[in-house]
Amino acid sequence: MENKINLNIAFYAREDWERLLSISIDKNKLENSWEKWYENYRKAKIEFLAQVIITYDVRVSLDELIEFCKQRNLKIDGAARSRFVAGKKVNYGL
Repeated sequence: MENKINLNIAFYAREDWERLLSISIDKNKLENSWEKWYENYRKAKIEFLAQVIITYDVRVSLDELIEFCKQRNLKIDGAARSRFVAGKKVNYGL
């Protein structure tokens, strides 16, 4: 039996995309549109599944992300967004 890896993955709501771009210092590294981001998100989920990595969507609340970064004196960038999502408790069905 293969070992399974559980991984939290960020999910951004379409209506939050423009705000995410406006608060992120690395918006040039993000897709210009939610539709393009979503396309890449779906591809990544398929690639993870092929590698026996089980992904769990974490709906990112931008207000929570901002507060998380303020409390830790972090700039809102890819590293901070990843840290925020990784730290979310998810029921992995165990």
